[in-house]
Amino acid sequence: MGKGLDRFEMKGATAIVGAGLPTPLLARRTAEAGFVGVERFIGIPGTVGGGVYMNAGCHGAEFAEVVTEVTVLDPAGKTRTLTRKQVPFTYRASNLGNVVVLEAKLGLGEESPIKLKEIQGRLLRWRKAGTPFDQACAGSTFKNPGGPRSAGMLIDECGLKGYREGGALVSPLHARRGTRRHHRMVL
Repeated sequence: MGKGLDRFEMKGATAIVGAGLPTPLLARRTAEAGFVGVERFIGIPGTVGGGVYMNAGCHGAEFAEVVTEVTVLDPAGKTRTLTRKQVPFTYRASNLGNVVVLEAKLGLGEESPIKLKEIQGRLLRWRKAGTPFDQACAGSTFKNPGGPRSAGMLIDECGLKGYREGGALVSPLHARRGTRRHHRMVL
């Protein structure tokens, strides 16, 4: 995904975005335009299509909260548009099945661009403190199991921070005792 599928258009408070648009770019552009709803996604790696498909999220927000429509391509080459009610989002899953996300419409609210920029700055500083941005990173790969303990807390308790298997390394930075942060896998 990328060029040709990187559409970004605002129609009022609705963002129409292509699946190839990088999620951080979506977060920046909407915030700069004064629209709230995806500003917290500033640190999510990947594209909008992948983010919608896996219901990506961070900082208490996820795509399921803002998606109003999704256009998908099925294995037969047929495109169809699904409303939010037709997409069975769950934690870190859209349950769309064997399709490719092509485009999404996102319902956003209005907010001061200055306030949104401030929020994004704070979130990026927080992420940089716990993410090895100087290395290839697969992002947050472990799902929270539910309940009071997060994946990051469990990884920390098991002594797996810094664990290496082949070329993959569990980040020694990301898990923090007492937080619900996901843990990152460094490649």
